[in-house]
Amino acid sequence: MSHLEKDIQKIIIQNDSFAIASHTNPDSDAIGSCLALALALRKLQKTVYVLLEPFHDKNKIIPGQDLIWRGNQEPKVNVFIALDCGNLERLGTGREALKQADITITIDHHVSHKEYTQILYLDSKASSTCELIYRLITPIVSLDKDIASAIYAGMLTDTGGFRHPSTGVETIMITAELFRQGIPFTELYNELMRRHTNTEMLIFRTALNNLDMRMDGRIAAAAISAQEMSEVGGDASDTDGIAEYMLNIRGVEAAIFAYEKIPSQVKVSMRTQHIDASRIAAAFGGGGHIHAAGCSMSTDVKRAAELIIQEVIKELDNRP
Repeated sequence: MSHLEKDIQKIIIQNDSFAIASHTNPDSDAIGSCLALALALRKLQKTVYVLLEPFHDKNKIIPGQDLIWRGNQEPKVNVFIALDCGNLERLGTGREALKQADITITIDHHVSHKEYTQILYLDSKASSTCELIYRLITPIVSLDKDIASAIYAGMLTDTGGFRHPSTGVETIMITAELFRQGIPFTELYNELMRRHTNTEMLIFRTALNNLDMRMDGRIAAAAISAQEMSEVGGDASDTDGIAEYMLNIRGVEAAIFAYEKIPSQVKVSMRTQHIDASRIAAAFGGGGHIHAAGCSMSTDVKRAAELIIQEVIKELDNRP
């Protein structure tokens, strides 16, 4: 156990009220880590508020959602903890709580992290933020089925079903401990990894209709406009997995998916095989992991996709 982990555990034990938050458009690792930590804090009889933006219905399977704060004014607490959020610009609900807290902590595994709190617990080699939460809480709180299920949700999804390179020996050993708690791992897997809504399928179809292959099939890109999103009744929560699916096309080394949330406000997701996606995303104010990253851009969606494509072409041209 590191000194930093011990310091954070000491802060947890010595303080009474906590706010936990994560990034905008939270995914399963963001939600799972927030709820797992919140459940652990409640078990320690702490006052805890989880501050999260609305998320996809599939994540409603993750336990602990009664701890999500539904009030209008963010609570004032002793300790604010941001999870899975690589920079202040990506922090969703929770900015006021961050400003007012006596102690501020970030726990993250994104290689492109930019510090914005007093204490940073960062391990870019970890499979997920949920894996870091497991390390942090198990010495001071006994696991139970709900905490273990929330941790598993984030580890499962951020490793792509335990197949990404970030899946290490420790990841598998932790998963075995989670299984010992009797988690409904089949149900969690099916809901978080396999099932899709009709709207998601319509967006997926639109992305494939707009598919743009470059560099003799080494790059796959797709862009969806706000109008196209509106026509199928979709939003940001319906776009998970599209870039990753395009990366599965044989021969593709980089997949780029861009969509307009509203006209001229574009979100770009990248998945890569051999080049550093986080470095490209960082050049446009974003970040993430080496092979999975993203950014937001204020421009036309086709131009946003093209700007990223050109940067990817440069990276691929420079590969030996």
